Amino acid sequence: MKYGAVFLIFFLSGVALKPRQLAGAVANLPLHALIQGFTLGLVPLVVTFIVAPTLRAASFHRWLLQGVVAVSCMPPPVSSAVILTKAAGGNEAAAIFNSAFGSLLGVFVTPIELVLAVESGGSAQSAGAAGEFYETLLRVFRQLFVTVLVPLACGQLARPRLEAWLERAKPPLSEIGQCTLLLIIYTTFCDSFGAAAGKQAQSRAAMAATALVVVALQGLFMAALFFATTSTALWQKPFPPGDVICAVFCASHKSLTLGIPVLRIVFPDHPYLPMLSAPLLMYHPIQIVLGGLLVPSIRSWADRVAAAQKLGDAETV
Repeated sequence: MKYGAVFLIFFLSGVALKPRQLAGAVANLPLHALIQGFTLGLVPLVVTFIVAPTLRAASFHRWLLQGVVAVSCMPPPVSSAVILTKAAGGNEAAAIFNSAFGSLLGVFVTPIELVLAVESGGSAQSAGAAGEFYETLLRVFRQLFVTVLVPLACGQLARPRLEAWLERAKPPLSEIGQCTLLLIIYTTFCDSFGAAAGKQAQSRAAMAATALVVVALQGLFMAALFFATTSTALWQKPFPPGDVICAVFCASHKSLTLGIPVLRIVFPDHPYLPMLSAPLLMYHPIQIVLGGLLVPSIRSWADRVAAAQKLGDAETV
């Protein structure tokens, strides 16, 4: 059932995706390189080699810590980053492109990073054996091909035949996908939460600490992105405000829609899968709430920059 649900999610994504919307944003290579390099390169490195050892030394919960590492390997989301970028007056087309491209890139990059960075917990993966490592990757890519790439391709092939009906009927494809994702999340937690019932007090404290770590990481990532895209010390010419907003949201957010199915595919027999999934389940709503709270301030900053630029242009003339 779980693989059928994953297939449905990505088939609906393929049907809903409009490639023409992305055509105008493809040429902005510096912005794309910054976003993809930050979210799929720098963030996993920082969390794996700096944040995780620090938290481990502080006796942080082992499997929730591995879940934080798993979150760092995830690509940007398809929806929330685009919605927040648009609300803040940012470059919506670039956000759409990077969200879609990041999700596609994440299909290949995220499983490799998960296999390398996250402990198997006694599941089929063994990080110490090269043969089993490559066998795990082959299994993951085979499963991802069947449950992600094939339904996406089928959805894109079906779209031209369904486009007129989609425009006329406007079916709730997004809502259907979200309901299907909720079903996957529900089954993930039902699989093994019963075994942890005797440790509720410890789990509550560990979960609260994890939520604080998630908030701190998001704040750190957004601040780093804002500095990196507006600093004259790093660039001869800083990014335009619209691109800054796009980078702040797209590169700091992580995909729940792709993340939960990929975790289930990469670690199908992991005894602590709910713990691995918990930080990602926290990250998703926190990134939306935190982003929503910051939208007015970011939009106000962008308006001030635009006004200053207009004043400078007028004085030059």
